[in-house]
Amino acid sequence: MTVGRPGLDQFAVGAKLSLVESLPSNPRLRRVLAGLASVAALLALGCRSFDPDVFDERLRAATVDAYVDAIETQFGGLEAAGLESGDLRERYREEAIAAETPAVFYAVLRAMLADLDDPHATLRVSSRFWAGPVAEPEGVRFVRSRDAIWIGAPGPSLRTDDELDDAMSRWLSSLGASSLAELDQRETATLLRLSSAYGADDRAWLLAAPLVWLRVHSIDGVAIETPHDAELMARGDLGTRARVVVEGRAGPTRLALLRNAGVFEDGPDGGVRRRLGPLELAALLDPGEGRGGTTARPPLRLRFRDPHRRPFRRGDRIDLPEAASRAFGAEAWILRTPRGRRVGYLRIGSFRPRDAQGKTIESSEEGSERPSLRHVLRRTFAALAPCEDLIVDLTGNPGGSWQEAGLFISYFQSPEDEVVPHEVASVAVTGNALFRIRTREVQRLERADVPCVLPRRVHVLVDQDTASAGEIAASAMRGLAGATVVGERTAGAEFSTAEFEGPDGSVLTIGLGGGMVAPLERFQGRGLRPDIAIEAPAEAEESVDLEEWRASYRYRALAAALQAIDEAALRDVP
Repeated sequence: MTVGRPGLDQFAVGAKLSLVESLPSNPRLRRVLAGLASVAALLALGCRSFDPDVFDERLRAATVDAYVDAIETQFGGLEAAGLESGDLRERYREEAIAAETPAVFYAVLRAMLADLDDPHATLRVSSRFWAGPVAEPEGVRFVRSRDAIWIGAPGPSLRTDDELDDAMSRWLSSLGASSLAELDQRETATLLRLSSAYGADDRAWLLAAPLVWLRVHSIDGVAIETPHDAELMARGDLGTRARVVVEGRAGPTRLALLRNAGVFEDGPDGGVRRRLGPLELAALLDPGEGRGGTTARPPLRLRFRDPHRRPFRRGDRIDLPEAASRAFGAEAWILRTPRGRRVGYLRIGSFRPRDAQGKTIESSEEGSERPSLRHVLRRTFAALAPCEDLIVDLTGNPGGSWQEAGLFISYFQSPEDEVVPHEVASVAVTGNALFRIRTREVQRLERADVPCVLPRRVHVLVDQDTASAGEIAASAMRGLAGATVVGERTAGAEFSTAEFEGPDGSVLTIGLGGGMVAPLERFQGRGLRPDIAIEAPAEAEESVDLEEWRASYRYRALAAALQAIDEAALRDVP
């Protein structure tokens, strides 16, 4: 979750910090931002002796020290992650400083972030030392099912180390080379085409072939506890391999997945700009070849007559403001349960407005304000007022703006409540290098002036992709409106975020402190556990197509909520 709009960008000698989407009109927040900038400046005091353009031991030491200091000073989840001050420095500093290449160095930093158990923790590599996209194995997906982490990948991409060695040897030999370093740009493009699991002319298989799903234990020696851990560790340098330990029928098996796909990373508000498969990367490197194609696996789309969509065929859609509803992925319906009860349904896909390409919308057009949920929520709750039951669908909601989430939560608060039950805490540092005073600054969001909405029964649909502001909304509804949470354990990203730019030019994003206000439920690092769990059947887990399961997940959760409403209504009958 981010807070407000970019308002401060203070540069220190070797580090930069900016609170993402700050509130420049808030005097208290401005003081906090100034304090955070002071932290960044103090962290940089010992970094004057390095050259920021030379990847040597001094620069690596300055970078890892700045990040560890920032985490220990500002990160709010050390206790939830089972860490104490000094643990990260002891575990990772020496290895990071000894790293001789940027790929190894950033892999160590990613392993350090995996230790935080913070879904917000990300690292954008420095463009000074990293040319082109960050690479990952082709077509991989990571999901959690029944408290295990699963990796899905095309069957031809799953090889042992020996099998990948043989394949690489054949590919390089056909190009007259013995190593990747000998390849020029055009030859690298040819290697990518040879390594693709999907041929350029094999589109039918691309659409039809399911991924192979295996339980994953570790990647490059790092134990994988969450899909976020796996995403961090799967990335690296193009042409390297991710060594993955998976659980097979005969026990643990070691696989080597070639990092031959690309991820072009954007700024914190834009998310991942684009994922490219090997054929797409090859087309960029060698556009004259004309055989680029695409290996980006399209998401499965449910057929309109899929049985899980039956409630929408029987329901009545509510007209919402088009631009705002599209920007937030919002839709509202009056649905019917299997027994015919009328139920209000509101889906919010994100609390951050985005365009069709997934980019954050700063303004709808020049001189106008960016879309807001205000008109969407006003129209929705007015139309759903006659319904005794409400279902709020937050599946896949990755979070977004603190203000938009606070506006939504305000509808479920008593008018006597003055603030939204979530706070942002940070450490402000004043003084100088010899004498420093640290104070804890806390931000709270005023409750919006909206009517209180309290249906008789509220169900909230969540999944493992519900994160940050999406989780905050779900936690608040369970605490304020007694909502029943339906789905699976959420991501566990309770805090708002801050950015730190290291001396090397890379950018670290972590959660600050604060979180849910007592007595509301805390969930940093562990997620919200549902009251009604929807999980793949255990007996079919080894063979179930988890990709198809994920595509229909929200409809399965909706069906369970509608059934629960009918059962509760029957219990209420005298």
